[in-house]
Amino acid sequence: MSRNAPPLRFELAVAEAFRDLLDEAQFTSDGIGQYIATTETFVVNDRTVPRVFRRTNNGTRPDTFIRLFFLGVPVALEQAARAFAPHPLEDFARAGFITISDSEVSPLIQVVPDEGGRLLFDPAGLNSEMDSDHVMGIGPSSNEVGLMMPGHFERAADLGTGCGGLAVRWARRCARVLATDINPRAVLMARLNAVVNRVDALEVREGSLFEPLRGEQFDFISMNPPFVLAPDRKFIFRDGGFDGDGFVQAVIRGAPAHLVPGGFLRMTVAWACVKGQRWQDRIRSWIPAGCDAWITTRIKQSVPTYVESWIHESEGLKGDAYRLRFNHWAESLEESGIEEIRTGLLCMRRRPESAPGGSAATWFEAAEDIDGADHTGGLLLDRFFATRDALGGLTDDELLDLPFRVAPDARFVQDTYSVGEGWVPESVVLKMTRGFHYRVAIDGRIAGVLAYCNGVRTLRSLADELAISLGASFEQLYGAVAKGSRRLAELGFLLPPGVEAFDVSDDRKPVTTMV
Repeated sequence: MSRNAPPLRFELAVAEAFRDLLDEAQFTSDGIGQYIATTETFVVNDRTVPRVFRRTNNGTRPDTFIRLFFLGVPVALEQAARAFAPHPLEDFARAGFITISDSEVSPLIQVVPDEGGRLLFDPAGLNSEMDSDHVMGIGPSSNEVGLMMPGHFERAADLGTGCGGLAVRWARRCARVLATDINPRAVLMARLNAVVNRVDALEVREGSLFEPLRGEQFDFISMNPPFVLAPDRKFIFRDGGFDGDGFVQAVIRGAPAHLVPGGFLRMTVAWACVKGQRWQDRIRSWIPAGCDAWITTRIKQSVPTYVESWIHESEGLKGDAYRLRFNHWAESLEESGIEEIRTGLLCMRRRPESAPGGSAATWFEAAEDIDGADHTGGLLLDRFFATRDALGGLTDDELLDLPFRVAPDARFVQDTYSVGEGWVPESVVLKMTRGFHYRVAIDGRIAGVLAYCNGVRTLRSLADELAISLGASFEQLYGAVAKGSRRLAELGFLLPPGVEAFDVSDDRKPVTTMV
């Protein structure tokens, strides 16, 4: 262990006192931004620290708390005593928040603003040794899980919660949240964050995977798992202790027992692309019977790049130690037939009992080439599943009698090229501009029908008009229009009756974590 500091302790009175001091110091994104006179997204690094020091040199409580817990630097003993008054510094040292020497006070935890509140976690600088029980803050992969939050849910569970950042976000929006972690230090950190953020709906339990759920079922289970494909278990937050991508498989296969009918698992995933297998087929084989699933690739890495990035990200080794670690790790993956590692997002649903077509009609969608995502990603996923339910039991002939409408977040793009006497269409593309950002090429005939989908006219009437204008067979066009429209609806571009577009004024805001 390298922390060389008192263990973290949960004392309710101390946690509440710390929360009140943070409130008085206006320790939020807006408060810190105003205090250091910036409206920009602020990243702490060697270049920006001098700017913050210039703004925090008056010894006030905000000055002291920003330096201690945001920048992670010591302050003079007298200055700290004033900032924590009327509470004695010894209370916070005993709880493992700070350490006290003869002349100064140093931080043992980091605090960053998050969604109007703040999160406590263990600080870690690049290339510094971390403890095996290190508790991470909200990182990019956790934020991606946050983008998948569904529109409505009452009971949620966040597995492997770490500092509890996602669980705190869920607890602001639903009646009850259960957070779990196998790491005792993470359990304490999550309980502290529940108090510091005034969320009463959050319960935290210690245990591995589904063990702490005790047979309970939830509307929504989230997880940013320890998904790294590593040859050993060096860090609890990173390494799941299974061979290869076995931990991710265990989560997917075990989730349905803890979901209500219609309940969702939404999580980050990493998987091996094995020589001689399609990765889509490999993932599909993990999906339990009676479940629908959507998965997308976000990052593709060769074995050497994957190993290099994780050693750099979390181990910080150099010289011979780096070389030995790299060779051991890379060889262990390559000997397993792994050619590439992909990281992405999975949304899986236990089929509702009333779903059209019954449990045998489950579906699996593997998406690629997503350019980005925003905070309405979960609402777009809700639309995907609602559309599949609405269309699942319909034949193509029945589909043609429905009045579809174009989703308000769809955009039509046409590329043309010059032939010297005018412009000739080269490609027709639909873009999704909300939720997950992607594009799909479509047939020009389908594009002509799409333009008139207003929620009143049926696909059949539009296909009839197109057939007359082209001098084509009605029956020939019906098949193409039905097939193309069904696919565009499954991708979110067309809305069937009963499926609503999400409100673009939805109150969930983009993540504002400052790191």
